[in-house]
Amino acid sequence: AQADELVALPMLAAALFAHRAFADERAAIWAGVLTGAAGLFKIPSLAIAAAWPLAWWWAGGLRASVRRTAWMVAGLVAPWALAFAWFAAHGALAEFVQGVFVYHRYNAAYIAPPWASVLSGFATEMLKNGGLVLLAAAIGIATAFARRAREAMWLGAFVLLPMASVVLERQLAGYQYLLAMPG
Repeated sequence: AQADELVALPMLAAALFAHRAFADERAAIWAGVLTGAAGLFKIPSLAIAAAWPLAWWWAGGLRASVRRTAWMVAGLVAPWALAFAWFAAHGALAEFVQGVFVYHRYNAAYIAPPWASVLSGFATEMLKNGGLVLLAAAIGIATAFARRAREAMWLGAFVLLPMASVVLERQLAGYQYLLAMPG
């Protein structure tokens, strides 16, 4: 649970830098660094990395999003490169790969509940514990489109992609609906 709570911090900061990248595309590198750091906490949280390029693309078109996305990817790779380098320098690269990538594949195959159970459980939990907040968010985003479409697209991506990262974990707990509402 502690990692789930801590992962929200770099994700919120990444969101702020991603929004700032509308004005200064180089800010996207920090959105990437912080998203990569969140991924080191919990790999499924990397789903939020899709939010920023989607928001940039929806708000400014494909051409405008390409440079921002390149900056973000460069930043995203940095924390992972440091982690790989640190474990390699200490002779533990194989253990790092095993613990981070291989173990979770077995967890998903043998321990995690089936997708139908995860999706219905998540939907039930969201409606039960966050229905009013999500309704308010949907109304706010819908009304914002008329005046501030760019920000509405960014906020929509920011609301939806953390939900995807929670579902991708396939191990729902009673508190995880909080992670799906990142603000």
